[in-house]
Amino acid sequence: MGLYNFTDKLKTFKNNSMKSSKLVPALLFAAFAVSFHQHCTAQSSIEFNQAAAAKIIAENNNKYFNAFLNKDSAMFSSLYTPDCWIMAPNTAVFCGPRAANEFFMETTSSGNIQKGKFITIDAYGISGDMIAEVGFYRFFNDQDTETDNGKYIVLWKKMDGAWKRFRDSFSSSKTTHK
Repeated sequence: MGLYNFTDKLKTFKNNSMKSSKLVPALLFAAFAVSFHQHCTAQSSIEFNQAAAAKIIAENNNKYFNAFLNKDSAMFSSLYTPDCWIMAPNTAVFCGPRAANEFFMETTSSGNIQKGKFITIDAYGISGDMIAEVGFYRFFNDQDTETDNGKYIVLWKKMDGAWKRFRDSFSSSKTTHK
């Protein structure tokens, strides 16, 4: 009899397990669906206004080159966050509170950038306080000779109500022959 009871209990366990094994995937799927919906809802609640972003970026890009034209390191530095990174071609990374000023001083002393143009191709809203900008650039010296051209990505971060460059990475499209 002990064996019979055990067999009965095993059958009951298997039957209950089969029912719960069908229930577990259904519950997991439901939990995933709810979680996914909340994630999508949270992302879609971030409003990204392409026209407003383009205007902000264009204004800041004009300030960037006006700072070079006027040799205004304070204006240039104000365009960057205190924890910025500037990743320029063929040089070490400039990062931290003095990064923008150090980059500005090194660049103005070389005379390679006196004027320039950023051609924004696209801007993406990453979050409520972060925009990614992708584009091309052209740099000119004071004789209007092109000194460099290339591509760039800038991460813009909103700090105290103002959009500033948080990560600035660009690479030259010019080839060097040795």
